[in-house]
Amino acid sequence: MVEESKTLFCIEQVQLLLVDFFTDSTTRSRVMRGFRSLVRELEGAGITADLRLQGSFVTEELNPDCLDVEVIVSQDFYDSCSKDQLALLHWIRDDNTISQTHLCSCQFRIGQGGRTGRSRDEFVIHVEPDELYLTRDSTGWRLGAGMPPESGTG
Repeated sequence: MVEESKTLFCIEQVQLLLVDFFTDSTTRSRVMRGFRSLVRELEGAGITADLRLQGSFVTEELNPDCLDVEVIVSQDFYDSCSKDQLALLHWIRDDNTISQTHLCSCQFRIGQGGRTGRSRDEFVIHVEPDELYLTRDSTGWRLGAGMPPESGTG
């Protein structure tokens, strides 16, 4: 199992670990393109969030059809969102078409004090229960395993 960690990696490592590693997959590249599109939209809107990656995409399944993504923002960030930022977050929360347009099954929630809860899932390399998350800071998006650090969502 992956140790609980505060070590963060770049989004290119998500590509390497969850797409490029699966050379025989016919779906992972397409799902990753959809996820990158979602990330670009969040960045373009100036949304600071933790993105928790879950589901079959972060397991050893060869051809997952989507990526489960939980978009988590702090209460302070949510309270200060512009109308456009709220529209994007509510689209993620309410509109199921995102699973067709971005191949991401998304959930949205407001974290408690910037710290997110923890659920269990499988991690692709070790194939034992764990999860991955992305967090955005001043240097860009970073990948981590286990519980996100205290900062990063506000």
